[in-house]
Amino acid sequence: MSGVVRFLRSQGHTTLAYVSQPVNASPFICSESVREQGFVRAAEECGYGDGDVIVIPSLCNAGEQVEQDMYSGIVAQLLSVVRKPTGICVSCDAAAVPLIKEMRRMGVACATGDASVIGFDDDISAAVAGLTTVHQNPVQIGREAAHKALALMNGQTLDEPVHTMPTSLVLRSTTERVAVH
Repeated sequence: MSGVVRFLRSQGHTTLAYVSQPVNASPFICSESVREQGFVRAAEECGYGDGDVIVIPSLCNAGEQVEQDMYSGIVAQLLSVVRKPTGICVSCDAAAVPLIKEMRRMGVACATGDASVIGFDDDISAAVAGLTTVHQNPVQIGREAAHKALALMNGQTLDEPVHTMPTSLVLRSTTERVAVH
């Protein structure tokens, strides 16, 4: 996440937001918290203060809600803070794309000075939507996971139980430099 935060800083964003996936359908909850913690830590390391970063947590315990209502609520939170974030990182592309759609519906333009949005995963929806995103290699991740699982099943102790996989930032049309006023 440090690359994302450094990029947003280089583009002039002085206020940031991290948006967790509204409803966590994945059984891999730990990756969500790791991404959030990494974003917050990277923001601190890049010199952002307490009032410069907001985190919008998952609504996984909010019960059944219509998807648009969830994204409408997230946009309302983004717009209601005193210092509106202009650099927004969303925990996954599957949540970033509908969030951008809802932002546009509510009059917030992406990459036109109002906000820049970055997703995570680089799935097919990111390319279709022109979403700037963090690319990760799912084949490489699967191989690493399978290797570790096989080693554990064979009674081996893992030298490196947790492994951070390489990522890269893919720039598309949802990010832009903040205009200096």
